[in-house]
Amino acid sequence: MNPGQISWCGEALMNKRCIWKEVRPIVLDQCDTPYRKFLLMVEVGSMRQAPYESNREYSNRFQRMRRETGMEDGTQLAVTYFASLKSSVKTVAQVTISSHLGAKLRNSINQIIDLVLASGEDSAFSIKNKSPVSFIKTNKISPGASKVINGIE
Repeated sequence: MNPGQISWCGEALMNKRCIWKEVRPIVLDQCDTPYRKFLLMVEVGSMRQAPYESNREYSNRFQRMRRETGMEDGTQLAVTYFASLKSSVKTVAQVTISSHLGAKLRNSINQIIDLVLASGEDSAFSIKNKSPVSFIKTNKISPGASKVINGIE
């Protein structure tokens, strides 16, 4: 931060009890620069879906970042989004996208996101999910249920 920004920060934010979620937009409004937007655009261009991140979570994260940069919706952004997906998601989504494209290329990221989400390959719920989250089986059954299971009334 330059001296002017430091001074502004001292006057506007010091001695105030705020959480980051409240402070962040205030700081961005004050310090938003073309260079910062450029860096955010680079970050959007280099984003990748995490191995166990669901398609919906990643799509929301991607959209949030691209809106913060002010990037215009279009074919290039849709291609950037698709290229950033996990390979397993791309493989499944390609079938859905190719069957819905027809003769016209989709030029909206929202259209591509909808098709990816509709493809059904969502790592949080997929049968092929190899998430580190374990689903622990339990043997705890209510006493009434055990009688029904054993055929005893």
